[in-house]
Amino acid sequence: MLNGIDISKYQWNIDLSKVPCDFVIIKATGGPGIVNSYFKKQVEQAISLGKLVGAYHFALDGYPNKGPEIEARHFVDHVKPYLGKIALALDWESKAIKLGPAWAKRWLDEVYRLTGLRAMVYMSHAYTANAGWKEVAKNHKLWMAQYANYNPQYGYNSNPWGAKTAGQWGSNIFIHQYTSQMYLSGYRNNLDANICYGTKEDWIALTKQNSAPVEPSKPEPTPAPSGKTYN
Repeated sequence: MLNGIDISKYQWNIDLSKVPCDFVIIKATGGPGIVNSYFKKQVEQAISLGKLVGAYHFALDGYPNKGPEIEARHFVDHVKPYLGKIALALDWESKAIKLGPAWAKRWLDEVYRLTGLRAMVYMSHAYTANAGWKEVAKNHKLWMAQYANYNPQYGYNSNPWGAKTAGQWGSNIFIHQYTSQMYLSGYRNNLDANICYGTKEDWIALTKQNSAPVEPSKPEPTPAPSGKTYN
């Protein structure tokens, strides 16, 4: 098991050399245009410290839908310098949920086409049972969010409260984010706490290309959403 945190621009002043963690997952981008202005600083410090590192994209992130391929290319453009050293992830929550798993799969497929990497998917445990995730679960590891409460927690928990199975992934939960209210030495504010049930080798495998990446093609117009929702 590995203990870790996930951060974004809101942790702009974090010094990872002072915060205990086996891994750190960092927001790189959101929607078709948002960039974490601290991503470069955060990811390069994490890599230099020998941490296991991930980068995530926040789907939609408040923008009108311009299509999953456009968002995937935006993400890849910003993480490209670190490919081979980081795992990738899609943050699937908030307004993106109404777009359904098919949208997420298109994003994941485009990232795979461009990088040769299979990204993880972050979502609430409540959405993992949707049948639309069945094909995604075959190739993409789950980063599950499920909290017992929002009470302050001090230090990591080796056996956090939560489900042992998660919908289409069954018992194959790779990471469990179990609180957003963890406090660690070296940082005065609350952090998201995560436990990874895999090994260091499992994580490193996510950074290795499974196929040769190709250059992105010019974006094509995206059809208007059908209005169908899955949740």
